[in-house]
Amino acid sequence: IAAVLTAIGAAAYRRRVDEVDEVRVRFGTTVLGEMPVLRDPVRRGIDAIFSHQAPAEVTEALQSLRTNVEFLLKERRPRSIAVVSASSGEGKSTISAALAWALASVGEQVTIVDADLRRPTLHKSLHSRLSPGIGSADQLPVDRLVQQTPLATLRLLSAGVANRHPAEVLRANLPLVLSALQDETVVIDCPPIEGF
Repeated sequence: IAAVLTAIGAAAYRRRVDEVDEVRVRFGTTVLGEMPVLRDPVRRGIDAIFSHQAPAEVTEALQSLRTNVEFLLKERRPRSIAVVSASSGEGKSTISAALAWALASVGEQVTIVDADLRRPTLHKSLHSRLSPGIGSADQLPVDRLVQQTPLATLRLLSAGVANRHPAEVLRANLPLVLSALQDETVVIDCPPIEGF
């Protein structure tokens, strides 16, 4: 029984390492972190991930991701980080919120932007409102659209309600947002690639 369990564990580890290597080779990019599965973070709020009750492997993975991002972007300004996924339901929004929270928790001024206009969830994770948001950035100044979160150094620009096609809204409004937020770190929760 022990040998079978060891073989299963070794196969799962090899499969995970192979997937990370495949991402590196196929996309020619660096893998900055790997997250364990997070159980229902949207309902509980992203701040629950950073509580003393969070599993140690989750906390360690987020701290490692934060450190890797900090080293990668050390001297770069403006600092914008886009988080994408291949398809919906892979945890992109959770990782976006967790990364923004981790960066802000060490004193970095961070604004997280919910650019997933079709399925916005960051407002729920950060206990905030859906609107106004990026959908109104061409009508109102960005400083009137951002919302404070439970963490003093973290702000949210939620998705809002788009008055036209989401791709048109992002094309017109995202450059305005990034220009207005160029003095701080911006984490952008992008729409998934598949189907859009």
